[in-house]
Amino acid sequence: MFTNVNPQFSMYHHSISKRFTTMKLSLLLILSAAFVWSCDHANLFSPTPDEKNQLLVDEPSGQTVIEMNVTGGFAGVNEQLLIDANRFIRFSDQSRHIETTLSTEEHSRLVALFIEKDFMHLNSSYVDARIADAFQFRVIFRYSGSAKEVATDYFTAPSELKTLVDNLRGLIDDLRRQSLTLKIKTSAETLRHGEKLTLALTATNRNDSPVTLQTGGQKFDFFVLPGGAVTAPTRSSSVLWNWAHDKAFIAIVEAITFQPDESRTYTVEWDGRNNDGDLLEGEVWLGARLVARPGGYSPLRPVVVTK
Repeated sequence: MFTNVNPQFSMYHHSISKRFTTMKLSLLLILSAAFVWSCDHANLFSPTPDEKNQLLVDEPSGQTVIEMNVTGGFAGVNEQLLIDANRFIRFSDQSRHIETTLSTEEHSRLVALFIEKDFMHLNSSYVDARIADAFQFRVIFRYSGSAKEVATDYFTAPSELKTLVDNLRGLIDDLRRQSLTLKIKTSAETLRHGEKLTLALTATNRNDSPVTLQTGGQKFDFFVLPGGAVTAPTRSSSVLWNWAHDKAFIAIVEAITFQPDESRTYTVEWDGRNNDGDLLEGEVWLGARLVARPGGYSPLRPVVVTK
């Protein structure tokens, strides 16, 4: 009963099949390029001799130079990469929130590459709506008082734009490879007034090679956010409590190396009070931060504070 196939449908199905095959081959090329790129750029986050003696950059300046958001794909990717004017870099996806500082050379190279590829004069969109399940890239570059945003999939992008996307994807891969996995645990899911909750941050090297961090007198922090929070804190966040708010730390810079599968755990206690000493009540979200380069934030955990 299906012998009379519409010729137009057959041609359309053949076209889609060819496009799907092209997508798979292109994806393999992207991954291969990213691997080679990351192998050739092993010191993207290594400070120069002068920078090794500087205190850690604690927060971005608020002036983002390069931004890339990646969505779509078969698994529903949702990633964001932010590169700040002061070399601060932040990457987040569904499971990780990594922060560090780019080397001066790498930061300058990326900015120069955007200028060389004439990003400011590209079209605002290179998206083929007929390509299903493709990664979608939104790239933003801010330079000399101007800003340009370009939306693209990889298959429709011109070669100049593909080069920029490859470099940023390679940077993300290298950042993952040189960072630790962070997890937070709490001794209970409910905290009653008069009791204390034990918080534990575990940092683990899940990579196949050692990971060296640049850190200072403060190695970690724990924090509490209002109920409903879904992301790590920023300058605009309402942090109700954090462990380090009333503490002073020695101004040193040191390197700490984690061997493959090595873990370190930091623990503190929290009594349910905010930074003003007042008891909280209701649902709050707890998280932890590894203060290092590279460092970052653990996923958040809900806790209910009751009388």
